[in-house]
Amino acid sequence: MNTHTPVNTNAHTVAQEVLQRYHGTISKSELAAAMRVYNTPLEVYRDRLTAIGFVKMQHVLDAGCGFGQWSLALSDLNNRVSACDVSAERLQIAERISSKIEISNVHFEKAKLHTLPYDNDSFDGIFCYSVLQLTPWRGVITELARVLRPGGKLYLTANGLGWYLHTWKQEPNKNGDYDPRLRTALTFANTVRYERGDDRIDPGGDVLIEQNNLVDTLGRTGFEVDRTGAEGTINLCNSVNITPFFQGEYEGHPGVYEILAHKKVQQ
Repeated sequence: MNTHTPVNTNAHTVAQEVLQRYHGTISKSELAAAMRVYNTPLEVYRDRLTAIGFVKMQHVLDAGCGFGQWSLALSDLNNRVSACDVSAERLQIAERISSKIEISNVHFEKAKLHTLPYDNDSFDGIFCYSVLQLTPWRGVITELARVLRPGGKLYLTANGLGWYLHTWKQEPNKNGDYDPRLRTALTFANTVRYERGDDRIDPGGDVLIEQNNLVDTLGRTGFEVDRTGAEGTINLCNSVNITPFFQGEYEGHPGVYEILAHKKVQQ
């Protein structure tokens, strides 16, 4: 049973006020990204988490928390949340918003996902949204398995080929600091290098992760996959309506997808 104060229903408004102070101090693309995620009320994130069963857990990890919007929603549904990211700038923003709305059960920490600073079997659930493709992902899966307790839940999203065809052709969110076509080109270069055994990821791009490859890797790393689907479509709870943030298909190919799994209990 949670005893902390529920997240303020005006949290997204408070977040926008905090973000206004960052005009001119962070890049336009970073500020635009932060504004986008907090334009969505936290109730929407809470409903998404409820739908995948990320509720009433003792300790949850938001792996690659970014600006912290999912962390705040997780804090309202679970007893304790640890949230980590490689970006000190994003963590600072997340901490300021969390402090402003008086969240007391989230701890933010700078960390890389393939070298997590947590003990074995630390978490009942791990939530990893829209970040796996930024990493040497097979090593990350191994590390997530290490810190998740047996029977614990894992939720992941990643981008299929269709997403990158979309970013190449449609150039979403393009501005002076962000070139979607350049990121797409670097993504394919990263992917070729990674598949040849080079773990060095150019931060200007992603790594393309085909869903079947991710599912196979999860199985080999001690996970059992429970559900897969287009992003924002897994719903284990009929009491909530959920809203996808991305399409499951772009340009006739898989777009953004999600996987819900659990760590197998050794017999």
